[in-house]
Amino acid sequence: MTEYLIVGDIHAKTREFRHLVEKNKGTKIIQIGDYGIGFMHGHVQREQMLLHHETQGAVEFIRGNHDSPTDCKDTPGWIPDGTVRNDVMFIGGAWSIDGEYRQLWNMLWWPDEECTETEFLNMLGIYKTMKPRVMITHDGPEQVTKQMFTDAGLGMPGMPHIKTRTGSYLQEMFEYHQPEEWYFGHWHRDKTSVIEGTKFQCLNELSTARVEL
Repeated sequence: MTEYLIVGDIHAKTREFRHLVEKNKGTKIIQIGDYGIGFMHGHVQREQMLLHHETQGAVEFIRGNHDSPTDCKDTPGWIPDGTVRNDVMFIGGAWSIDGEYRQLWNMLWWPDEECTETEFLNMLGIYKTMKPRVMITHDGPEQVTKQMFTDAGLGMPGMPHIKTRTGSYLQEMFEYHQPEEWYFGHWHRDKTSVIEGTKFQCLNELSTARVEL
């Protein structure tokens, strides 16, 4: 196995991310969504292209709900949703709590920010067959994030836990099989919990975790 540095949401903070990459030179890096691909008139995408070239492919990422799905496909280092590597599975995308606001003000928002039902059903079948040791996703399973954040008073103030397609399918996966480890971002918190034997680690913006993959 190889040691990887898992990095939380970036939200287009490319200068800080580059500093982190340079500080960990020689280490393989996986950024877990909300990189900001598609923002800043293409600057974030171009920066990832440079990093991927400069590090000889060591910097990779999955997409979040603040990444253009189309632009991700054209960006080197993108790990497609449902990718399986040995005993590790990767799934990007999530529902945006600020989606209506972004649409109202003509800000960047993508209707395909979450995987489709068909895509999730296909990934669910793969998950049940392979039973991964490690999951790397942008969001987490519905009941897991509810327990870790909403029930603990760490969610959006005054808001109930919102059921989403991504959270629901990830929950179905988790109920079928409990991996050893599960890494995700999206919730803008640093928190680790062990639930039904699985270590869940949520990473805040630009937070990191080292893991053997």
